[in-house]
Amino acid sequence: IRHELRIGIGRESGAGTSGGSSGKKKVLKEKFITKEAINDVGPSSSKTSFASKRKFDVVDCGLIPKKISQMEKDAMVPTVLKREEDSPPNPYVCNFCQQSFTSAAPLVIHLEKHYAEVPEKFVCPFSSCGFSANEENLTKHVRAKHTKEQLFSCSSCPVKFHTMQAKMSHEKKHSQSTIWAQCGKAACLRFYQVVKGSCRCGKK
Repeated sequence: IRHELRIGIGRESGAGTSGGSSGKKKVLKEKFITKEAINDVGPSSSKTSFASKRKFDVVDCGLIPKKISQMEKDAMVPTVLKREEDSPPNPYVCNFCQQSFTSAAPLVIHLEKHYAEVPEKFVCPFSSCGFSANEENLTKHVRAKHTKEQLFSCSSCPVKFHTMQAKMSHEKKHSQSTIWAQCGKAACLRFYQVVKGSCRCGKK
């Protein structure tokens, strides 16, 4: 269009002043037409681009069948489901209602149900023991004397303990090498004073 306009302007400029004014009008008209044409093209192109984007905006719902190559199938490792283990036995029995428990903590907490008011001291639920203490100390007592639960492990050696306090006291000795030494026997692993020279397990 611009090329044709230039040719028209050149012809009309040679024709005189009257032709020049009509040529200017033609140029303005053509410019107006080209602007309208550009404006018409703009929105339609954006609509087509938006429509093309929407075509590929697909979310996989999991129902679309997918072809798996043989290489992928060979690389897949089937997961083996773990066999459900049997529930642990409940050897520790409440001396009030004969309800059984797997460990010391739930047994001691259960004792509160048999008191109208929470007492200051609970009696040990094992009939052969006359120990009594608050809930926390009774739990420690039952673990150490009756259930033999060792829930707390040392971070430096494989020794386990019934209470957190015993574990912390043991770990502290690991950092006091000038005072304490640990027995090298796997069955013992007790600490002895460096001054004494050897563990008591060797004298037994």
